[in-house]
Amino acid sequence: MVDASARICAQVLSLDAYARSRCLLVFLSTEREVRTERIVEAALESGRMTTAPRIESGRGRMTARRITDLGSSVRTGRFGIREPAGDEIVAADGIDLVLVPGLAFDRNGRRLGKGGGYYDRFLARCGARTTRCALGFGCQVLPAVPAGARDERVDLLVTEEDVWRFARRDL
Repeated sequence: MVDASARICAQVLSLDAYARSRCLLVFLSTEREVRTERIVEAALESGRMTTAPRIESGRGRMTARRITDLGSSVRTGRFGIREPAGDEIVAADGIDLVLVPGLAFDRNGRRLGKGGGYYDRFLARCGARTTRCALGFGCQVLPAVPAGARDERVDLLVTEEDVWRFARRDL
């Protein structure tokens, strides 16, 4: 999965949506997700405002918090997931590119998360100019995944083999 993650990261870094972004949200990967460290490092090196998600205890929502490195500005949070240690919140509608994980994806821009709805609620607060990009392995792409009325679609799905584009805008 390390090689596949490296290919996925290379694909993300070559996207027009990444090239145009000034501020992005990157999930800090767990063991079974696409390893995103290379994207975080590249974004920080290029001077982009780089944020990662933090689950707000008791509020049922996710915020984007600024990170400045993968060391001191990151801690282990709720559910054993790495999250930003700092308090600087960046508004969802100020983010150009949101990179989201998932358990499964389909070819219509739907994703199956872990069931908490945190990313769906966050994506609903993003602006029209925000590009929503899911990262997953090819084996996670299914013909269809279950979706409800509150499930938000993504604009792009990047796997180690393909970049799927679902939106009608230039991505």
